[in-house]
Amino acid sequence: MKHFILVLALSIGLYSNKSHAQCEADYTVILNNFDFVPSELTIEPGETVAFINIEGEHTLNGINNSITGEPFNNAYDYFLEQTTGSSEGVCMGVIEFDTAGVFNFDCSVGYNAEAGMTLSINVDAFDLYDLLSTVYNSDYPDPQNVFLSFFAFNSYANEYLTQGGPWSIFVPNDDAVNEILDYMNLNQYDGMNIPDFTEILQYHIAPGRLLAEDLYSGLQIPSVQGQMLNITENNGSFYVNGAEIVTTDLEAYNGVIHVIDYCLAPGGLPEATVMEIIARSEVHQTFEEAIVSVSYDDELSTQAIINNDNGLPGPWTVYAPTDDAFEFFAQELDMTVEELLESQYIYDIVFNHIFENEIPSSEMYSGNTAFNVDGIGVEFDYTDSTFFIIGDENTAEITITDLMAYNGIVHVIDAVIRPNIPVLEGSCGVWRLNLQSNNDGWEGDILYLYINDVFVEDLTIYEGSNSRNFNFGVDEGDIIDLYVGNDGSGYGGYNHSYKLFNGDGQLVTSINDSQNYKLPNVTNIVACEVFGEDHCGKIKIELFHDIGYGWYGPLQIYKNGELEQSINMLVGYKQITEINANYNDNIDFVVNNPVYPEETGYKVFDTNGQIIINDNTVNVAPEDAFDVPFCTMIAESWNCINDACVDPMDGSGAFSSLNDCQFTCEGFVSSIEENSLDISIYPNPSSNVFNINLNGYDKYELLVTNVIGEKIYTEELNLNGNYVNQIDLSNFPKGIYNLTVSSRIGAINYKLILQ
Repeated sequence: MKHFILVLALSIGLYSNKSHAQCEADYTVILNNFDFVPSELTIEPGETVAFINIEGEHTLNGINNSITGEPFNNAYDYFLEQTTGSSEGVCMGVIEFDTAGVFNFDCSVGYNAEAGMTLSINVDAFDLYDLLSTVYNSDYPDPQNVFLSFFAFNSYANEYLTQGGPWSIFVPNDDAVNEILDYMNLNQYDGMNIPDFTEILQYHIAPGRLLAEDLYSGLQIPSVQGQMLNITENNGSFYVNGAEIVTTDLEAYNGVIHVIDYCLAPGGLPEATVMEIIARSEVHQTFEEAIVSVSYDDELSTQAIINNDNGLPGPWTVYAPTDDAFEFFAQELDMTVEELLESQYIYDIVFNHIFENEIPSSEMYSGNTAFNVDGIGVEFDYTDSTFFIIGDENTAEITITDLMAYNGIVHVIDAVIRPNIPVLEGSCGVWRLNLQSNNDGWEGDILYLYINDVFVEDLTIYEGSNSRNFNFGVDEGDIIDLYVGNDGSGYGGYNHSYKLFNGDGQLVTSINDSQNYKLPNVTNIVACEVFGEDHCGKIKIELFHDIGYGWYGPLQIYKNGELEQSINMLVGYKQITEINANYNDNIDFVVNNPVYPEETGYKVFDTNGQIIINDNTVNVAPEDAFDVPFCTMIAESWNCINDACVDPMDGSGAFSSLNDCQFTCEGFVSSIEENSLDISIYPNPSSNVFNINLNGYDKYELLVTNVIGEKIYTEELNLNGNYVNQIDLSNFPKGIYNLTVSSRIGAINYKLILQ
């Protein structure tokens, strides 16, 4: 065996020398029985190979595999005819390999191929593939951030990197690729599923080797995709279709690369998403705001078609009302556009226009139907070359059809497809909840509205909006509860607030307090509440849970020995509940097994807002409280202060009757009998203003004093009939005030309760 190899080696050297006269080449391949020697060869483009037959009958076959019949797929079909070898060597021919690549051959005579007589010649040039695959490496002399483009071109346009040419390729850097992927809501791999992806890559490639010195402003270059690339110059930099050429003249054997900062796209392609079509339209700003306010912009940006993912929503068809259509609809509802966007109707309005399937104009023939994402059906009509969409409440004309995106279709309509808007009513009027955020949405927080323990609605503010309103009818005596929860999509609570207004537009409650950045619940709000004569005000009770689990076990309220109410805190960190207190009430507060009792606590405030129970201590379970007095009535007594009789409210007055006080202090000999004076005071108690209606024919003095005798209000009257006025105590502390009505025949005293 060693002898054969030595003889073969000597023969190769001998025949190589002899053959140069017959077929000179850069390399020589010897053919003998069942062998090419060498069987593998690496050369550079432009070099030549001589083929010399020294033994047997042989061909050089570079067309089809002699064993399988499959083509070799060489860049060129090479074939050297059959020759008979001799010891001197027979020159079969010389081939010059100008094209880079791997060329495979065998001998097609007899069973030579089956015996293993095959040849592989690698024409190894530093081509565009080699350049693009190394230029992003840190050890490259001037590394370029183009890995994502290398991956794309190698996967979908490899023939331009390794074959033919020369080519000029405008390669987007990674920042440009990531920008377009974000724009289309795709990841790197999904991006290559774009139906027109190969065409898009071809639009980045031009025939010929165009160096920086060949570029000038106004130059038009035909791309291999077919459309033109336009070169412009600005401040010394060159641009191709608006993308700046940031690096030039990266050369390889078969072309040149220029790095650009933006991805190119040929004309005629669809828009990225239906949401982008709407966002880019100058006449759909209101519709865009509406979609964002209900947090549906992400859904309309998903790429269900490109991703081929059944788990993603879409594809979509969107019927887009113009800004003028929204303006007209808002006026019909007696609203501004801003009020409409913040209203409870905006959800139904948006979803009335969105369909989760593609509906091109070819399918909008008369009588055809479709169902929107809320499951509500519409019908189409085609009359006089015009399309119409017919909803339950109105018909809209489709003015522009088939605006195509990669995830669906947009049609423009001239009217809002109206939802069914019910008439709101109630014996206590229409109340309004207003949610506010100083940030961007409620970050996962949700406000749950209950009326008479029945769930009515859950409300939130989505990212992209700062306000939300909800109107609802309320009957007299309805009990309203407001609970704050979280859906887990964010931390919630920080810089958020909500307000409740009654049917007269008066503020009922305003909540912007927070504990651990969480909004509290508010419960037991009674609509149009009617108070008895012995009512003295509201007691505020605050429940706490340090980790937000609520109480579950209620705080039970016993008033004068009887169970008045069980306050449940279903969820949250804090809850505010107000209950009524009457004069001389004694109230028990009983803690009934809350969950994690050491994390709970409660506070109680009297009718003047003063804390009378504070049982909210960290890591200490709250305790019961018994016989807590509220609004204790003390026998009337009077002091003479500044020539006026004043009840000190604690029974310590010097006079036991108003007559005695007035006789000494004011010179009156008697008091007015209450039933002899035609006077009414309402509301009483009041939170601000007391209306005084007095009917008489005499001189009167009205005097309001606080519990220490300071004059708050005074007025002298000379009546000849009816007197109506308001006494505004809104700037004074909550509490009880004395109103003394005096005339020539005496005086009478009333208590004004400010709560």
